[in-house]
Amino acid sequence: MPDVQHISVYIARPPAAVYGFASDPRNLPRWAAGLARSEIRRDGDEWVADAPFGTVRVRFAERNTFGVMDHDVTLESGVTIRNPMRVIPNGDGSEFVFTLIRQAGTSAEQFARDREAVENDLKVLKGLLELSERLFAYGTLQLEAVQTATFGRLLTGTRDALPGFELAPLEIQDAAVIAVSGKTQHTMARFTGRASDVIPGTVFAVSPDEIQSADQYEVAAVKRVAVTLESGARAWAYVDARYTPSSSGAA
Repeated sequence: MPDVQHISVYIARPPAAVYGFASDPRNLPRWAAGLARSEIRRDGDEWVADAPFGTVRVRFAERNTFGVMDHDVTLESGVTIRNPMRVIPNGDGSEFVFTLIRQAGTSAEQFARDREAVENDLKVLKGLLELSERLFAYGTLQLEAVQTATFGRLLTGTRDALPGFELAPLEIQDAAVIAVSGKTQHTMARFTGRASDVIPGTVFAVSPDEIQSADQYEVAAVKRVAVTLESGARAWAYVDARYTPSSSGAA
């Protein structure tokens, strides 16, 4: 019988929030460096990732209400490794559990390194979910009515600015967005690369699930990208999708 180790970490977030983030394969490069080092792309029912050990294909369990995120990883050699992964309630938070199964031919030293890699990934996941992210707002996301409707609360922020962008008009046709903001004309940040172009605004501390709520509020004409603010802080911002800097990445 192969060696099995259950590696877990406590995350001070509700299970639904942990599951929502960790079960989305698109988030893997942000926390699972042992599996996805760069952008992951979908191919039918599978996801293709650039892992430290080569290109892999990943198939996740279908979305469910039990916190099950089991997934199969198929290596370039054709070998498939099954990885049980769960999130379960633990008090006011969640216990995130990854089951590491020692594969045939794996030495004790390599198995120990595999465990260390999983532990590091879970630490990163914990940090991402527990620590606030930054969202730079320069338009209607600064309005109290929009914040209440989008996040269910008023946000606390500090003034900052976005260099290298200019404001451009954005005509809103989505009735739901108009109902929230009360405006048919919004603005969007358009990338210019000119140091003389600066957009003032506010940077807010938000949770990962609040970022998802902001995504749902924004329209298709803009895209969320990571930017460097005038203060030097990194934050998410919604910009004209046609003018996204090629150097943008995860916050």
